Amino acid sequence: MSFRRVFLSLGFLCACESLASPVSDASVHTEPDPLPADLVAACPDAEQFQRASRNACTDIGCRNGYNLDVSPSSGWTAGTYSFELDLDGRAITCQGSIPLKACGERSFSCDADDVRLGESGCALPANAQGISNIAFEGFPLALSVRILRDGSEIANSQLTPTYRAGQPNGPGCEPICCSASETLALRD
Repeated sequence: MSFRRVFLSLGFLCACESLASPVSDASVHTEPDPLPADLVAACPDAEQFQRASRNACTDIGCRNGYNLDVSPSSGWTAGTYSFELDLDGRAITCQGSIPLKACGERSFSCDADDVRLGESGCALPANAQGISNIAFEGFPLALSVRILRDGSEIANSQLTPTYRAGQPNGPGCEPICCSASETLALRD
């Protein structure tokens, strides 16, 4: 009986060892997908980044596009707001009101799917609610922003973003993202 156990154990070990043999790098390593053309056009420096790696990488994400932080120095005043945007000659309008609607409901809407206002503070008192940012998908090269509260202008600015490529997980680790960010000061 003891001989039979030893024989079965050795057979099991041999079978497991053949399953545990290393897989060749050639079957695992593939070339990365090419960077999207609009990303390379906005961030020519993106092509300098290493794309294939055997480094241990973290899993931090990033977004392509343009982010415009907006915040008045004394908070957002209750009222009806209109955000009139021009992205490379394309007119976009976003509208809504503060105080914000209940959490889970959008208070502001835009007439374009690639622009979104960051609503902030829906669970807070009305005087702590507002818009934190305007996020743009894609890579606008020239934009103008005009913000009105109850028909009165509180901001008007022309911007020319400067995009930079980056790898948040380190050299050789995906993703490679291209973005720009600025802050727009609002009149109170």
